[in-house]
Amino acid sequence: MVKAERHRDEVPPAITMSRVRSRARIRMDNACFSPKRSVPMPISSILPRFFLPKQQPINISAQNRSRLPGFVQQCPVALHYLDLLGPLPWDNFPEPFRPRTWLHDNCLFKAAFLAACFIRLDQRMTYATQLVSYLVQHPALLWLLGFPLVRDHNQPYGFDPQASVPTQRHLNRLLRQTPNELVQWLLDQSVDLLQAELQTVVPDFG
Repeated sequence: MVKAERHRDEVPPAITMSRVRSRARIRMDNACFSPKRSVPMPISSILPRFFLPKQQPINISAQNRSRLPGFVQQCPVALHYLDLLGPLPWDNFPEPFRPRTWLHDNCLFKAAFLAACFIRLDQRMTYATQLVSYLVQHPALLWLLGFPLVRDHNQPYGFDPQASVPTQRHLNRLLRQTPNELVQWLLDQSVDLLQAELQTVVPDFG
């Protein structure tokens, strides 16, 4: 009985797949480290598209400026309002700060809304549409204030500013429904801050 022999040019399937994987890894390594490859895009410019640092209360962000996302550190408008709003104790806001979990959550935290109202007053905006346009034009404010962000990897900041800003109707409805005690809290904290700042100049202030 003649024993069937494998053709000498035939390679067992297991060995073939092993060689294919090995060659693929070598090609990937060569592609990554080849000197002929064009200079890659800096990781700092593409990282926000895939990873957004966890949002925190504004005063916590003010205490850790070095950890702010690059697009926030490079936005003069965001830094300006970080200076204005950062001294207030947002981490003690009556409504607990709830970081977004990147699920389809359309809620808008009251702290973010009141901070946006502060910007509206500071910019002397008459209509809510003006605030909407201003926030879309400065996406770093959306991250800084704590707006729920709609992820979009095709956007330079990793989220869609237009989709992350509530509509004019939503903002007006929130303004009507915001409890007075939340507005009073913001007023009281602002007065306390001013009193502490002016105590050495005007001892009887407040």
